[in-house]
Amino acid sequence: MKVIQFYDGSYNYINKENRIVSVDENFESVFDTTYSEIGVVRRFNGGYNFINSDGTILFPNEDFLKILKFFQGTYLVETKSEHFNIVTRYGKLLSNHDFLKIDANWSCNFLKVVRLNGLYNFIDTKGNILSANEDFISAEDFYSGYAIVQRRKSKLYNILTSSGKLLLERDCKMIKFAFYTESSGDNWYNNSVAITLPNCYIALVLKENGLYNYVDKDGNFISDEDFLYARVFRGSFAAVQRQNNLWNFIKLDVNSLSNSHGYNASIFIKSQDFDSVNDFCNSYALVYKVGDTSPFYLSYTGEIM
Repeated sequence: MKVIQFYDGSYNYINKENRIVSVDENFESVFDTTYSEIGVVRRFNGGYNFINSDGTILFPNEDFLKILKFFQGTYLVETKSEHFNIVTRYGKLLSNHDFLKIDANWSCNFLKVVRLNGLYNFIDTKGNILSANEDFISAEDFYSGYAIVQRRKSKLYNILTSSGKLLLERDCKMIKFAFYTESSGDNWYNNSVAITLPNCYIALVLKENGLYNYVDKDGNFISDEDFLYARVFRGSFAAVQRQNNLWNFIKLDVNSLSNSHGYNASIFIKSQDFDSVNDFCNSYALVYKVGDTSPFYLSYTGEIM
């Protein structure tokens, strides 16, 4: 619909037949919605609403405090009770629920929302609540089909899947995404170090026993050994502090990334551990042998130079 302004400063729309859309009411202002079948109007009472091409106000029982363009023809609306929802390009409320806050960006076809109880959840593209049985103290955006959430009762963390189920049988003290690839902004120059599969998901977790491990997309631990400390993966490798207080790396079995039974990783240098190690970068990692103050270079093939 096209915008028209009258001599008195009021506005209206013209439809495809070049007819005034609203014959009963002009408006203080209107959005330019040339490529949409619905219009957005600010009425002289100060409220905002939607109008279709035959002049019908789409929400006759309540105007909105605000209407903002949102995503692909949808609109973010704020109700008079200062709650939020989304109106679709067809003029329908996306969700049956209002929210205290709606995140600005979709992640994996989900929107993070704060419900009226002050807790977090997600809605899908049809407006359905993803986790029907539980809201969360906090929630991160989805990545590769998974989102880290903090549970209300335990105050601990778990991973929410795109099916609305929790991935881990037991909650953890800490969880963070732990798989960096070229697709997530890091540069790896050797194919044996680089893993560029954007749909892979590995999370670093701090277990209730106070030790670290990693879980894969199926919720399985990828290492048979827990660690005093662990870093995120850089390509195929992650630096870990073993329970003997020394450092090593675990190497991800690249072939296991396509394994339906889960991912696998094992200690990289089995013949020795190190006093300290740096992360791999450009196919090499700086390492310090036990009792030696001079650094050595460890290659991705396992050679120490």
